[in-house]
Amino acid sequence: MVSSAARSLSHSLLFISNQPHPSLTINPPTLTRHSCIHPSALLYFVIDFPVTTPSVLDREHYMIHLDSLPVHPSSLYFASKEGKVDKVMAILRKNPNFEVNWRNDKEGSYTALGRACQKGHSVIVSILLAHPDIDVNLKDQDGWSPFMSACLNGHTSCVRLLLKDQRARVNEPNKYRTGPLYYAAQSELYPVMKWWMASGREMDLGTPGDSRTDAIGRAKVLKKTEVVTLLERFKGKPDRR
Repeated sequence: MVSSAARSLSHSLLFISNQPHPSLTINPPTLTRHSCIHPSALLYFVIDFPVTTPSVLDREHYMIHLDSLPVHPSSLYFASKEGKVDKVMAILRKNPNFEVNWRNDKEGSYTALGRACQKGHSVIVSILLAHPDIDVNLKDQDGWSPFMSACLNGHTSCVRLLLKDQRARVNEPNKYRTGPLYYAAQSELYPVMKWWMASGREMDLGTPGDSRTDAIGRAKVLKKTEVVTLLERFKGKPDRR
């Protein structure tokens, strides 16, 4: 979505934004229409160039400094979702005070970090974790933390990064009171469970008999005997890594 259209500027520019950019100069004697889209796809310009010199354009008059234009927070979200490492790095490098915790309410209120964890883009996860303003526990609309998203989707590399980050509340449940280990046990995600055990981080097995939290009980119901054995061995000797 772009902002509401402003009035035409001297009948030569249709600029969808609040104000014309100060670095843009328009002075064409005769007009034809060309389009230029900002890399973030958030701003849209229609610029008129002289038809009298179609092969030679006065770049000093028609140059738009796109890098100086404001970048919407959604640009980081979509770059993270699509695994575009270079773009993520460029956005954060050029915008040190970027809104890294922006949530996309049209896609389940995921953050850039949450979506990167869900997709398994571990390089981007490490970049975002290094940002001083990142909220590593910010949940989506269903209460899924980035760590839970990484666990459920079996992205071990992302899980390991978050296990090493002491800011991450690894046992945080979603809005249904279910924790990450429950889903890992249910889906037989052995690498996730084993790295979690080896990390030394607390592992919440849930409340015995509670159908929403009991990881061992859920594994027993689904007849996942190897998972039951693994978790019961951990339960018996939680300090044994």
